[in-house]
Amino acid sequence: AVLIDDRPLAESPDGERTGLVGYLPQNAFLFSGSLRENVVLAPDGAAAADDFLTRVMRFAVLEEDVRAFPRGLDTEIGELGIRISGGQRQRVGLARAIAAAAPGYPGLLVLDDPFSAVDVGTEARIVAALRHAFGPGAPLEQRVTIVVCSHRLAAFPYADAVVVLREGRIEETGTHAELAASEGLYARIYRAQRVAEMTVVDGALR
Repeated sequence: AVLIDDRPLAESPDGERTGLVGYLPQNAFLFSGSLRENVVLAPDGAAAADDFLTRVMRFAVLEEDVRAFPRGLDTEIGELGIRISGGQRQRVGLARAIAAAAPGYPGLLVLDDPFSAVDVGTEARIVAALRHAFGPGAPLEQRVTIVVCSHRLAAFPYADAVVVLREGRIEETGTHAELAASEGLYARIYRAQRVAEMTVVDGALR
């Protein structure tokens, strides 16, 4: 069972459960409107204070992008987010998932392939931002359980548990350290990705 504050999520009333969970699908749908409206899913970004949205943007590694946009949070992003990059679209979806709970932040954040449209540098920044905001070092009332489904493994060294699926079946389970030390599928993928990260990216070695 999935527990939030030591209580099974399934036992929460429907309305409360909706506010507890933030979800980022593989392809977050963006509509014609402002960045603010797309994050809070309300006309004119109703009921969302700028300081709250600024924190959400920081957690989604969008804060610098927003400052560069001509109208900041009120910048129109176009149908399906056509006026922003693929990586920015994915991070807008992440910001929406984080902002999903009202008030405050979700107790459970489910991220489905959250790094597919970003480079390895941005991926590392997102992982660091989420750990800082919601991880073990955050104040107790701000900690969030995060479930990540991904073929990119940057977040998994910090996971309490890793489940490896192959053709829809569980192949391995354990901590990152346990699986990386084995000779299984996870270890092979992890080593291959670490080698790839050492290649030249934007003219500099990572």
